[in-house]
Amino acid sequence: QGVSGSKTEVQSERQSAEVLLSCLEEIPIKLVAEKADFSAAAEMTGSVSSGDSIEVLGTEKSYQTQRVIA
Repeated sequence: QGVSGSKTEVQSERQSAEVLLSCLEEIPIKLVAEKADFSAAAEMTGSVSSGDSIEVLGTEKSYQTQRVIA
C-alpha cells in the first residue's frame, strides 16, 4: 500500500510541477509579445492601442516623482 501511495504522490507532484513549469514557460512569451506590441504602438502614434495605457502609467509615475522632489 505504501508503494502505491507514494507513486500517486509522485504523480501528483509531477503534475503540479508540470503546471508550474507551463506557467513559467508562458511568462516570457507574454513579455516578448508585449514588447513587440509596444514597439508597434510607438510607430502608430495616432492609433488607440495598448500604447496609450503605457503612457498613462508613465504620467502617473512622473507625478509621484514630482511630489518627492517638491
